[in-house]
Amino acid sequence: MSTRIGNTVGFIVDDNEDLADAVSEMLAAQGYLTTPFYTAAAAIDALRHTIPDFIITDFSMPVMDGLTLATHMIRKNPDCKVIVVSGNPEAMGGHPHRHHFPVLQKPVSLSVMLEALQRKMGSDVVVVAE
Repeated sequence: MSTRIGNTVGFIVDDNEDLADAVSEMLAAQGYLTTPFYTAAAAIDALRHTIPDFIITDFSMPVMDGLTLATHMIRKNPDCKVIVVSGNPEAMGGHPHRHHFPVLQKPVSLSVMLEALQRKMGSDVVVVAE
């Protein structure tokens, strides 16, 4: 149902399935090819078939947090652009990868999400707080 902006492929990862689906659909409406995942493990498993150009991930998820997932994705594709989303950025305080990514705070409007993604596609890493 989504279309491509060039060959731009993105993973949307959030344990809140409705939110992951909504962000994926919103970006698809803007021309990005996105796939929602509800666990970090599912996104990592998908790397066997697809290497994303960008990932938008929630920070607080069961089993593996978004910063650890982002770090794993960047190992697979050093050019992968990352946006981490968190409603409680303070929870990231002691995380070893915390300073590798800037942070944006949830809730995030469509315009802010698109602006962050467009900036990232032209540069490096952004984090969005939940």
